[in-house]
Amino acid sequence: QLFYNITSRIALSQAVSRNKLKKSELIQLIRGAIEAMDDLSEYQLVSAGISFDHDCIFVKPGSFEPNFIYIPSYMDDTGLESLKKFLMDLIVSSKVEITNDNFVQVLLETLNKPALTAGELLKLCENANSHTAARPEPVQVRKPAPAPQQTFVQPAPTPQPTPAPQPAVQPVAPVQPPVAPPKAPEQAAPKANKEKKQAKKDNAEGAKKSKKPLFIAVQVVFIALIALIFSSGFLMNEDGSLNTTYLFGVVLVVAAADFILYREWLKPKADEAAANAPKKQEKSAPKTAKTAVPIPGKPTPAPQPTPAPQPAPAPQPAPAPQPAPAPQPAPAPQPMPQPVIPQAAYIPPQNQMPFDADSENTVVLDSAASGEAYLEMFNNGLATRIALNRPNFIVGKLRAQCDYAINNNKVSKVHAEFINRNGEFFVKDYNSTNGTYINGSNQRIPSNTEVQVYNGDRITLADVDLTLHC
Repeated sequence: QLFYNITSRIALSQAVSRNKLKKSELIQLIRGAIEAMDDLSEYQLVSAGISFDHDCIFVKPGSFEPNFIYIPSYMDDTGLESLKKFLMDLIVSSKVEITNDNFVQVLLETLNKPALTAGELLKLCENANSHTAARPEPVQVRKPAPAPQQTFVQPAPTPQPTPAPQPAVQPVAPVQPPVAPPKAPEQAAPKANKEKKQAKKDNAEGAKKSKKPLFIAVQVVFIALIALIFSSGFLMNEDGSLNTTYLFGVVLVVAAADFILYREWLKPKADEAAANAPKKQEKSAPKTAKTAVPIPGKPTPAPQPTPAPQPAPAPQPAPAPQPAPAPQPAPAPQPMPQPVIPQAAYIPPQNQMPFDADSENTVVLDSAASGEAYLEMFNNGLATRIALNRPNFIVGKLRAQCDYAINNNKVSKVHAEFINRNGEFFVKDYNSTNGTYINGSNQRIPSNTEVQVYNGDRITLADVDLTLHC
């Protein structure tokens, strides 16, 4: 038996089961394999003993740093043949992601060389990391030289004779004496209105400032009055407890009086509305047409013809007088409606099955009534349901390689897998650091081994409890 420390590492077969290898991950595998072969040469061990089986290569999630298993049973040294076969199998089986820099194509050309060395592979990896991987040079096609372009000189424009100035023909219009509009009154009116508005504003602010101390004094009186009522025992019941009904009534009366004083003293909205009414009327009034004033040196526009008055419509015959309706008797006075106190709404149960009140058996609800299994996790008192919506559901803290990421440093990056096989559920631990436990057992389950779990079982990943409902 051989024992290896593969804690917190997953098999390469598991890593490529869902996602293809990226270029950086493939480079990590090549470098790790060459470093392992160099270490073996120092101990005079042949490189053929390294197992390139996908289930025997373990990588670290995230960095993809590989660990290889060495089986000391080979005697003949085959050099890089096993590594070449391993890389060719990955490329042929489409386990490598194709990139735009032709890295996979260049790697295939390098692997097909008859005398392949480790130095060439390392150089290829270095060039790929620096984005200078060797690419096939494109064939350069010489283009014919462009024909020389002829330069055309545009002839100078021929000067045109200047036309003689023609006398300006102005339309004949009746000349009206210039009437200067009364600008002084129009300019004075806005100033007067502005001064009036400012005076009203100053008066309102002065009245508000003068009433503000009085309003504060009234607040103090109200507070003292409430304290006096409270100390007099008026709000107490016979047993010495506080009567909330009386207290609510007193507070309501004081609040209403306070609101009325505030509205009347500090918020004179009626005066503001009356002052703003003329403004709205002025804005809504139609604008009168301005009289055109002739300007010396410019032609006076012809006046627009006044539309002819339309004839008045013919008078319509007056309608026949309708008989006056008979007087209706005055309605009897209705009594004042009494305030209705809202009662709690009662909705009768619908489609409720009869039950036996004397029965002591409680019906247990089926947690998986929807037909979908899930894991239940509690975090700070809040329950979280993790739906097992895939046949193979991986849980860990590395979001890129897990179906559900648990934010806990004690959980491994790829911790465990939940397997749904024909309605039966199994859990498999992926060499986690802190282990996986079932139903509070102190013995962790074996790694890379499927262990069957049932409805209601508690699966603990490190210190995170997950309850299975299926």
